Amino acid sequence: MSYSAWLAEVARKEFTIRAGLAAVSQFERDHGPFSADEMAEADQWAAQAIKRASQAETSRERRSA
Repeated sequence: MSYSAWLAEVARKEFTIRAGLAAVSQFERDHGPFSADEMAEADQWAAQAIKRASQAETSRERRSA
């Protein structure tokens, strides 16, 4: 991967994260802060998503080897 492609990928991820954080902030301004239960549910969802992504990456690495 070239440096410019890597830099573009990093910038795209950063903008996506910033847009997501801004959306969450706007939602909380409009509807109030998330409850502890909602935050726990989101944490659980994120942990499962990371696990699925890791498993998919491991599976891709095995097929390409």
